[in-house]
Amino acid sequence: MKNKYVDFISDEHLLYCVGNLYKSYLKAKNNRYWNTKLWQSLKVSS
Repeated sequence: MKNKYVDFISDEHLLYCVGNLYKSYLKAKNNRYWNTKLWQSLKVSS
């Protein structure tokens, strides 16, 4: 079966990696503690 998306890895592996990356993104996005800490560290006092 020919790959639909790229030639250098299987479609199954590519979709697995994209799914894993998306799950990690959602986990990081929903982590309020780290988002608050990051925002506070980037805040510029005026």
